[in-house]
Amino acid sequence: TLRMDTKKDRKELYCIEGTPPGIIAPPGGCPFAKRCAMVKPVCWKSFPIEHKETDTQIVYCWQYKKED
Repeated sequence: TLRMDTKKDRKELYCIEGTPPGIIAPPGGCPFAKRCAMVKPVCWKSFPIEHKETDTQIVYCWQYKKED
């Protein structure tokens, strides 16, 4: 039986530094702009476009480039 609480195959979850934006009054542009190391001027102005990676994975990021 595979248990979700076993540490054997557990991997660290990558976290972005800083505090998430408020959900009551979210900022304009990308909600991660304040905490992103790759932030560009467009990130502050416009919400990122959608990139559908698979049927179950969607990425919203101005810096996203699909790897082949």
